[in-house]
Amino acid sequence: MEKKERLNEASFINKSGSAGDAFDLTPYFRILKASRSKAARFIFGAVFLFVVALLIFFFRSPKERITQAQVRFLFQGAEDGKYPNGDLFSPMELVSTTILQEVYDADALARYLPFSDFKNGFTVLQQNIASDAMEADYKSRMADMKMLSVDRDRLIREFRERLAALRSADYSLTFIQKYRLSSIPGETLKKIVSQVIATWARNADLKKGALSYRVAVFSPKMVSANLSDNYTIPIVALDILRNQVRKIINNIDEIQNLPGASFIRDTKEEDLLLDIRNRLEELDRFQINPLIGQIRSQGITNDPQATINYLENQLFQLNLQKQSAQDKVKFLERSLTSYLQERSAAAPPSGTTTVIPQIGADFFDKIMEMGDKISDVDYRKSITERIIAAGAELLVIEKDTNYYEEFLSLFKKMNSSSRVSPEKIKTFENNYQKAAARLIHAIEEINQIYQRIAKHNLNPDALLYSMVSLPSTSTRYSISRNFLILLAFFYWFCVVAFASAWLWLQVKREESKLPPAA
Repeated sequence: MEKKERLNEASFINKSGSAGDAFDLTPYFRILKASRSKAARFIFGAVFLFVVALLIFFFRSPKERITQAQVRFLFQGAEDGKYPNGDLFSPMELVSTTILQEVYDADALARYLPFSDFKNGFTVLQQNIASDAMEADYKSRMADMKMLSVDRDRLIREFRERLAALRSADYSLTFIQKYRLSSIPGETLKKIVSQVIATWARNADLKKGALSYRVAVFSPKMVSANLSDNYTIPIVALDILRNQVRKIINNIDEIQNLPGASFIRDTKEEDLLLDIRNRLEELDRFQINPLIGQIRSQGITNDPQATINYLENQLFQLNLQKQSAQDKVKFLERSLTSYLQERSAAAPPSGTTTVIPQIGADFFDKIMEMGDKISDVDYRKSITERIIAAGAELLVIEKDTNYYEEFLSLFKKMNSSSRVSPEKIKTFENNYQKAAARLIHAIEEINQIYQRIAKHNLNPDALLYSMVSLPSTSTRYSISRNFLILLAFFYWFCVVAFASAWLWLQVKREESKLPPAA
């Protein structure tokens, strides 16, 4: 029995009796076996602490949720930065305050984040892989310090030409939300990005008129169908109607400049713009003018004195316009005369000739002189055209002046107390309503043709864009995965080191309790 105890006690010392010959692990395993409940609790506590620390770190650390969608603009002119109607277009319109505010309010996003953070989270970038590769290639070639300036300029021009040929209408719309504990749900983020693009397209069509030409088309509401709705004085009502006919004819001339406008008919496939224009000219000549002649011959009016006051006011306005037009013509003529005199004084004598040298300062002076001559011709042409336009305006004013002077002299000869029979007034009102109805119908047809022109040329039924890729969401953490792995390794290294130190202390404590060997 004493011999067996001596053998157990000898397990704490080297078998050979020396400290450095061998290392016996038996005591360590015996301590672990005896303390297995403590070891289990320690391991469980270490794992639990590791999981809790990992969860706290995961939820409390800053994160970014990235939602991205690839969009391609399909309308004509997108690569050149223009809408189909010629208005300027910028991809940054997708993330304008107006668009984002509408989406922010529609989805009630105030419960997730303030609008400033929502707006600052959006970016729009052009996606052009070929352009990026070409840019990198040219940057490497331009880095050559031995390249001559001529070759460098040629390379820059070549790069710009190739870059213009590679213009793309593909863009990526990205929304980045920074958060810690809670964020907008992933499906909601995808919906938001899609809504931003759809809201932009709707606003571009309805509010900015991107799919309509920049041509003002009059509405039928501009015409009063009844005489009482317009003005009770017949001559005033006819003046307004006659002026409206002129405006509509000018509007037709403006619409006819649009592509294909001369060949597109109204919805009933009956009338062209030219047909409507001819009918309006006939309306003015054979319906409105006879009514004016009827007023002039029969003196049709409800209030002679009010009619005289109106005619005198019209003449006063026309005289002011006439004086202004005459002054404008005189000013332009004096400007042109003075300019021609200065140019003739600065011109060289007619007997001298100039020989153009090959290359030198005189050569470039001659080039500048040729440019001045071209500018001189353009200036004189511009002044002449303005003189002609002012003269034409003066002729129209003189014609209208004669028109109102004749009416004024007629009504002044009438007795102010004389009244026209109600039957004539009623007949006049009926004729006016017929003329106004024809004008309203013409305006409706013009609107129909204009809409068909815009639909045919600008294709508003097609989509302004297409989704190259549907919105996708990913999460990016502020600390990389490799760093997390390193932290986990360090944690478990510390746990193992602590457990090893505790076990070593336990073994040493057991050894200290043994009696010294004999």
